[in-house]
Amino acid sequence: MDRVLVTGGAGFIGSHLCEALLKQRYEVVCFDNFFRGKEENIRHLIGRKDFVLIKGDIRDKKEVQKVVEDCDVVHHLAAINGTKYFYEEPILITDVNVQGTLNVLQAAMD
Repeated sequence: MDRVLVTGGAGFIGSHLCEALLKQRYEVVCFDNFFRGKEENIRHLIGRKDFVLIKGDIRDKKEVQKVVEDCDVVHHLAAINGTKYFYEEPILITDVNVQGTLNVLQAAMD
């Protein structure tokens, strides 16, 4: 069974992807910092043998590398979206969406 990482897995789209992957009999690792994602989106998945929830941040390069190394596939959906945040927290948005994505890409390449 392939192990699939879904960054941003507690978000609206990510949680639906986790469900779809589980239905296809993949083992799913949901990685989310819950800035925008919600536990209620994945609460019904917690406790399944084929589902692992890891609270973490894609800006933490070492943490991302550790999570990715045990996975066969990576679906990267973690990001901060929403116009409000772009105006209120531009540095945070850039750090998460650019540096965080780079961390995921580098870990996947390794």
